[in-house]
Amino acid sequence: MDRKPNSSTTICTLFTVSHSDYIYGLDLLLKAIEKSMHTKEDLLVALSHFLLTKHYEMGCVGNGDEEILRTNETGSEWLPDNWNANGTKYALRYVHGKELYLLIGHKRKDTLILNLFDTRAKSESSISLEPHSLVFAIKGSLTICIPTISQVVDRFRNELFSPILSGKFRNVSTQTINNSVSECRRNSDQLCIGSRSWFVSSPCGRGRYPFHPRSRIFPNYIEQVRE
Repeated sequence: MDRKPNSSTTICTLFTVSHSDYIYGLDLLLKAIEKSMHTKEDLLVALSHFLLTKHYEMGCVGNGDEEILRTNETGSEWLPDNWNANGTKYALRYVHGKELYLLIGHKRKDTLILNLFDTRAKSESSISLEPHSLVFAIKGSLTICIPTISQVVDRFRNELFSPILSGKFRNVSTQTINNSVSECRRNSDQLCIGSRSWFVSSPCGRGRYPFHPRSRIFPNYIEQVRE
């Protein structure tokens, strides 16, 4: 039986989340690089870049496969110049905290192979994609360009990102959720749902927040936290 709302509990809104929320903002990135994007492989690499920067809080520190992070290198959410100049190989460097990761892509016949390499742990993951069967166009709406983008995103998360990154971000996420409890209590415009707290995470990957019904933040995950 459902409990009645209790004023002593944290107040948040709960609703169904779609994959479109998870890729919210991707169209802005693609618009910014549309003049430099020429192939279906380019689009898939751009998608992987978007997911790394927005949902794993990584910053791109340029092209290459060098495994040394210099103290003056700072990460960016944008792709660097000439990121796809090679045509058959991609090599992008990412930083999170003081850890360096490499995203390496190789085009082999009709296949794009992407590898994510943790330079500190020396661990690696990979995903094999068929651009011509996944990407129908490189310009236009996302549902036209990649009709099965939901499944593609799931594959990226399960095959390329989770094997390397899932354990590394658990503590950060937990701390952010705990901090969000206090913030949620201060928000009088939220809805109370029983004795449980509902939290969502930003599509821009900047941590998890209590969802505010008047905000323009679109969540990608909903997490339930008991008080």
